[in-house]
Amino acid sequence: QVTGPAGMGKTALAVSAAHRVAELFPDGRILVNLRDERGHPLPGARVLHAVLRALGAVGQQPRSVAALRDSVHRLTEGRRLLLVLDDAVDADQLSPLLPLPRGCTALVTCRPVLSGFDGPVLPLEELSSADARELLLTSYSRRTAPYPGTEAPFESSSGDRLGAAGHNGYDGYDGYDGEGHGYVTGEPETTPEESDTRDVWDRLADQCGRFPGALRVVAQHLTFHPHHSPTDIATRLSAAESRPAALRALDEEYGRSLYAAYSAAPQEVRRAARLLSLLPSGPFTTAAAAVALGVPRETPELPVQSLVAAGLMVTSPDGTGHRFPELQRLTAGEALDEEQPARVRAALARLSGAAADHAETAQHATRVDGLHPLDWFARRRQDLVALLDQVHDAGLWAQTVRLADAMTAFLEALAVWDVWGHTHTLALDAAGQLTDGAARARLLRSLGDLAWQRQRPDEARELYEQVLASPETVSSERSRALAGLADVHLGEGAGTVAAGLVTPTLLRTPGDTRGCFEAHRVLGLNTLAAEGPSAAESHFRECLALAGTLGDRRLETYARRWLGRLRDGAVHPGWTEVRPGVWRGRRES
Repeated sequence: QVTGPAGMGKTALAVSAAHRVAELFPDGRILVNLRDERGHPLPGARVLHAVLRALGAVGQQPRSVAALRDSVHRLTEGRRLLLVLDDAVDADQLSPLLPLPRGCTALVTCRPVLSGFDGPVLPLEELSSADARELLLTSYSRRTAPYPGTEAPFESSSGDRLGAAGHNGYDGYDGYDGEGHGYVTGEPETTPEESDTRDVWDRLADQCGRFPGALRVVAQHLTFHPHHSPTDIATRLSAAESRPAALRALDEEYGRSLYAAYSAAPQEVRRAARLLSLLPSGPFTTAAAAVALGVPRETPELPVQSLVAAGLMVTSPDGTGHRFPELQRLTAGEALDEEQPARVRAALARLSGAAADHAETAQHATRVDGLHPLDWFARRRQDLVALLDQVHDAGLWAQTVRLADAMTAFLEALAVWDVWGHTHTLALDAAGQLTDGAARARLLRSLGDLAWQRQRPDEARELYEQVLASPETVSSERSRALAGLADVHLGEGAGTVAAGLVTPTLLRTPGDTRGCFEAHRVLGLNTLAAEGPSAAESHFRECLALAGTLGDRRLETYARRWLGRLRDGAVHPGWTEVRPGVWRGRRES
C-alpha cells in the first residue's frame, strides 16, 4: 500500500514504480481507477468489472460478485501481472478482488492504511525542504523533456495508453528512491540569475506545501511560460488564502484533484475540516482541535479520525498530535464561505481566547512548551498575528483587544516594532468600536511606548498626552503615561521636569505597584545623572522590591542589573539602560 493525504503524489509514484519494474511483470501492468467520473468510490462489484475490462474480457459479464471474482482469477491465473489499484477507500471495496492468484501483485494507493491485507506499507508525507527544493529545480531544468515518462505505455482500466506520468501527465513524480524521499540524478544546472534567486525556490517549495504534484505544476508552468519568472509565481502564491485558486490557475486539473478529497468527504467531515482550517499551520494537539470544534476535549477524536480516513489529515502514531497538510488546510479554508458565519465567529472567539490564555500564562512562566517564553513567542508570533487579523476582520472586538494586550509584553521585550504597531492599531480600532475608553487609553499608552522606543519623541508625547487627557484612563495607565512622558523629557535633557511628572505618583497612588516602579525608575535615572550612583541606589532598590511584588522577572532582572552596575562602578559613561533592554545615549541635565 502507498498511503497518504490527497494530493501527495501517491498515484504518480505508483505509476512510475510500475514502469520501473516492467521486466518483473512480462504479462502486463494495469492501472485501475477505483472512483467513477464524479469522484465517488466504486463498489466492489464495479471494481471487478473494471479489472475484467482492463484484462481484455469481452461480451456479457457475470452479475454476481462470486462469478465476477472467478472470471478475474481465470484471466490472471498463471500470469505475472501488476495491478495498480488507485485511490482505494476501504477494505470492503477491495475484498472481492484480493488476494490475487499467485504470480500477480496488487499495488494499492489509498489515504489511510487499509487493514486486513498483507504486504508492506509506504506512507507518503510532504517532502523535506531540501528534497522539495531539489525536485522543483530538477523538474524546471528538464526543459527538453518537461513531462517525465518516456517508457513504454501500459494499459489502464479504460483501455487508455498511459505513459509513466500517470493519468494526469503532469503529476508523474519519478524522483523517489523507494523510501518515500525525493532524489535527483545530478545537480541541476543554474544560470547566474537563478543562483541569485535561490531563496525564491525555497519560498516556492514552502508555498507548494512541499507536495510533489504542486511542485511539478509550478516547475512545468515556468518551463512552458519562460516569460514568467520564479518570483512572478511566488508573488501569485504569496497570499495563503488564495493559494489553492492560484494553483488551479496554473493547472486546473491539479487544482481539482486537491479539492476532490474535500468535496468527496461526508458533510460532517467537511464541516470539521473547515473549522480546523482556522488553526495555524503545523501540528496541533487534540486539545486545540477541541477548541476549534467547540467540543469537550475528550470527544474530538471522532471527527479528527474521520478527517484522517478522508485523506485530509494525518495523526501521529500515539494519536495525541495531528497535522493538516498545508494545501489541504488551505483548500478547506477556502471553503469557509460554505460555513455558517456564526459558527466561524464562535470558533475564532474560542481560538483567540485560548491563545490569549496561553500568552498571559507564558508571561509569568519559566518555560513554555519546553522553551524560554520569549523563544516560545518568537515561534508563535506569526500565527498569533494571523489569528488577531482574523478576529478583527470578523468584528470580534473584545477578543481583538484581549489578544493584543496578551502580546504586548512580548512585543515590547523583543522590540518587534512593525508587528507591535500593526496589532495595537487594530486593537485600538476595536476598542473604539466597543466604546471602551479604558482599553483605548491602555492601547494609546502602549503605542506611545512604541513611538518612544522608535525614537519618535513628538509622536510619543502626543500619544501620552491623549492618555492623560482622557477621563476614562485608569490610575495605573495614567501613571505609566506620565512615566513615558518623563522618558521623553529625560531624552531631551530635562531631568527636573521628568522628576516632577512622576513624583506625584508615589504620593497619590502608592497602591499602583507598576506605576510606582516606573516612577522610581525615572527618579533613579534622573538622580544618577544629577547626583551620582550612590544617590540613585535607593530608587533601584525600590524598583527591585516592586518588581518582586508584581512577579515580573523581566523588571526584576532590570533592577538587579542596575544595582550591580551601581555597586561595581560599572555605569557606562555614555549610555544608559533607560527601560529593560532599551539603551540610550545619556545627556546631562
